Amino acid sequence: MASAPTQFTTVGNVTKDPELRYTGGGVAVVDFTVAVTPRSFNKDTNEWEDGKTSFWPCTAWRELAENIAATFSKGMRVLVSGEATIDSWDDEDGNKRSKPVIQVDSAGPELKYATAAVTRVKRGEGAGEAKQEPAPAAVKKSSSKPAASKAAKPAQDDDDDF
Repeated sequence: MASAPTQFTTVGNVTKDPELRYTGGGVAVVDFTVAVTPRSFNKDTNEWEDGKTSFWPCTAWRELAENIAATFSKGMRVLVSGEATIDSWDDEDGNKRSKPVIQVDSAGPELKYATAAVTRVKRGEGAGEAKQEPAPAAVKKSSSKPAASKAAKPAQDDDDDF
C-alpha cells in the first residue's frame, strides 16, 4: 500500500531571487528557498522572541514556475504549499547526500502585512511570454457597513477558472 504524499504549507521570506531555467524539453522549472523563523511570546519578559530559522528549498514547474519567477523576489514574504519530498544524490566523494524539498503546488504573496495586484495569465502561457490581462475590476456591494469594511466581489468570468 502506497503512502499518501506529505503536504506541507508554510509562510516565510524568499532568501534570494528565484532561479528560472528550462529543461532540455523546454519545461520551465524554478528553484527558490523560503526562510521560516517561528516566534513565541515570552510572558516573563513581555516580549516576542525569535526561534531557530529553518530554510526550505522549493521547486515549481511549468506555468507556476514562470509566474513565481516573475512575481517573487528576495525578501518577499510568501506562502507556499506542496508535497514534501527528499532529493538524494552522491557527492563528488561518493557520499550519499539528501535534503528535503517542497515540490510547490501553489504559492503567492502573504497578505497579512502587504497587498498585491493580481494579473491574470492566459492558460498555457507562462508569465515570461504571456499576454497578461489585469484581473477583472472589483464590483462594490452595497452595504450599510462603514466604507472601510466594504467587501469587493470579483466579476464573474465563465471562460476561465480563476
